[in-house]
Amino acid sequence: DDRRRQNGVLGFATVTTVLTSIVLSVVLFLVAPAITSRTLQEPALTTVIQLFSVAMPFQAMTRVVSSSFRGIESPLDRAVVSGTSHLLRLALVGGAVVLGYTLVGATAAYALSTATALLVAIVLLFSRTELRPARPVDREHVRELLNYSLPLTVSRGGNLLYNRVDLFMVGIFLGASDVGIY
Repeated sequence: DDRRRQNGVLGFATVTTVLTSIVLSVVLFLVAPAITSRTLQEPALTTVIQLFSVAMPFQAMTRVVSSSFRGIESPLDRAVVSGTSHLLRLALVGGAVVLGYTLVGATAAYALSTATALLVAIVLLFSRTELRPARPVDREHVRELLNYSLPLTVSRGGNLLYNRVDLFMVGIFLGASDVGIY
């Protein structure tokens, strides 16, 4: 019964994360031109924002897999997921920079690294555990999960904005080079 409940939690987390991250990703992708025109007015910024928006669902799902390992108290597997993610990012983005790619190329390498990290994380999850996404046990279980996760989501979103508001303000009122220096 515990395994069934764990699989239900993983299924709920997977569905809500995929749906939410895709919706936010599409919105960000579509508003990228407006963000560019109202902030740095750097043409490449639109493409960079759009590439980051493509990476968002992969990054979010990698966190779900990592949290799954934390939930079953497997710190080694969680460290492998985290380390692999960081190493792939370093290798691909660093490789793009060394090979002379522009910011757009390095951002595309970042997006590729997030997709690859998710693939590695899923393979690790399925090969090392019996966890499989499933439907939550019952409606009460879904209600419990929502009551727990929604306030955390809002709180984390607020913290992200609070911690980055200075960067947003510099981007709105100053130029691209000032943001880079800041």
